Amino acid sequence: MVKKVFNFILFGFVGILLLFLAYMIFSIVSENQEKADEKREFQETQVALYGDMTTLCENVSPGGVGDFVIAGDARPLILTTDTTEVHEIMQTLPADRVPSGEADVDFVMCLPSAGTGTRVEIGRCPYEGTEREAVRYRVDADITVIDPVSGTMVMTDVLEGAEPPGCPFSIEESGATQAVVGGSPTTATIATWIELQGFRSVASGWDADLLSLCESPPEAEDSLAPMEASEDPKILILESGTQSVHEWMGNLGDAWIPDASEDVDFVVCAPPINADTVEDFFAMSCEFMVSSGGDFQGSETIEVYQRAVTVVVVDPSSGEALAELVVEGSPRSVDALGGGGPGCPQTIGADEFEAIYGDYPTGRNFQGAFNSQFVN
Repeated sequence: MVKKVFNFILFGFVGILLLFLAYMIFSIVSENQEKADEKREFQETQVALYGDMTTLCENVSPGGVGDFVIAGDARPLILTTDTTEVHEIMQTLPADRVPSGEADVDFVMCLPSAGTGTRVEIGRCPYEGTEREAVRYRVDADITVIDPVSGTMVMTDVLEGAEPPGCPFSIEESGATQAVVGGSPTTATIATWIELQGFRSVASGWDADLLSLCESPPEAEDSLAPMEASEDPKILILESGTQSVHEWMGNLGDAWIPDASEDVDFVVCAPPINADTVEDFFAMSCEFMVSSGGDFQGSETIEVYQRAVTVVVVDPSSGEALAELVVEGSPRSVDALGGGGPGCPQTIGADEFEAIYGDYPTGRNFQGAFNSQFVN
C-alpha cells in the first residue's frame, strides 16, 4: 500500500514537472513566434513605404558624389548592412527624423545589425591569483552612406558604440578570456552624427582663413585681459592642428551655432577627445567598507578623478588668443540610493578599486564652462 502511494506521488510529481516543462517550451516558442511576426510585419510596412530603396545596402555600388550634403535636419532611411532589411533602430528614431516615404529620404545609411560591428579594446581587468583577464570592448559600427537618388556610396564613417560595463568582481580561474562588451550605437549617437555632418557641410564653404585659425593654435598669455561674451555667443569649435570642425559642434546648443562665417563671435581650438588628450585631476577621496564572505575587514580610501581638456578661445578677426578655458567632463554620479549627482557612490565596480574616473568632456560641458567663465 505504501509503495503504491509512493508511486502515485512520484508519477504525479513527474507529470506536473512534464506539464511545467511543456508550458515553458510552449511559452518560449510562442514568444519567439510573436517576435518573428512583429519583425515580419515591420519589414512589410517599411517596404511599402520605401520600395526599392530597401535594397540599396545589399550590394553597395562604390564611388559617388563628392559634394553630397547632409543637412542637420536630414531624415535617413537606415538599413541593415548587406541585407534588404530596414534596421530596427528606425523604430526608436524621433518622429521628425523618420521619412514618411521614398520622396522624404535624404540619405540611406547602412548600419550593422545590433550587437555586431568592430570590437575596440577599451581596457583589461587583472585579477589576483590568476593570469586570466577580462577584456572590455566597445563595439563600433562601420557605416556607409548612400545617395538615395543615384544609389551609389558617397561616404563612410565609424559610429562609436556605448561604453562597456565595468570589470566584473571575479573571474573563473580557467577557460577562455572573459569579454565585457558594450552596446551598439544609439539613436542619440546617430542624431548627433547627422547634426555634425550638417554643420560640417555648411562650414566647408566658409572663409578659409577662419577655418585655418586652429591649424597652429595661438598660445594664450597669462597677461590677457579678462574676456567677456554676450548671452548665446556664436561659436565655431575646430580641432586643434586641423581645419576640421570639432565633434563638440554635434551636441552644442542650437542658439550657439553660427549660420555663416561672418556670424562667428569666437573660434575655439580644442583637441580631439580621447584617452591621449584628456587630463585627469584629483577631485575628492571616498571611503568604502571592505568585507569578504560577510566578514568586515576594514575600509579602503579610493581617489576620485575628473577628466578635462584645455581649449583656446581665439578672436576670429585677428586670430589672436583671447583666453584659455579648462573644460571638465561630468563626474561619476552617485548611485540612485545616494540621490544622484556628483559625490561618492554607494558602490563601485571592480575596475574602480584603484581610482574612480568621470566622463570625457562633451560639447554640453564646454557650453556650461564657457557660460560660467565668460558670459555676462
